[in-house]
Amino acid sequence: MGITPSLGVYGGYRYISFDFDKDAVGAEEGSYNVQGFDAGLRFGAPSLRSAVSPYLRLGGVYYKGAVSGLGEADKQRLGYQLGGGFDYALGPRASLTPELSYTNISYPNRVNMSFVTLDVGLRLHM
Repeated sequence: MGITPSLGVYGGYRYISFDFDKDAVGAEEGSYNVQGFDAGLRFGAPSLRSAVSPYLRLGGVYYKGAVSGLGEADKQRLGYQLGGGFDYALGPRASLTPELSYTNISYPNRVNMSFVTLDVGLRLHM
């Protein structure tokens, strides 16, 4: 949803799963599944001469994770997310959006969980 032509808000639900090895956490191999809500601000640069418009995102996350291989489930945790990508216009109402984002989730008295994701999506403009 756009507040101004170059500033908007975003929100959504994500499910992310990735594997880790014993060198990464000092335990046996396993996988980490995280899911929850994210929301924030989206700063876009309008496209003047091409169908490509870059953007940056900054927001907060409220995720719950589960670790297989360690027999551990986490409570919901707060964190932040930074991202950036491009809107490739497919027409007046749709665009293809590759995006790279960094997410950090805070854990009291433990190492924070951070990861990078590459997403490709279809954005519908209203």
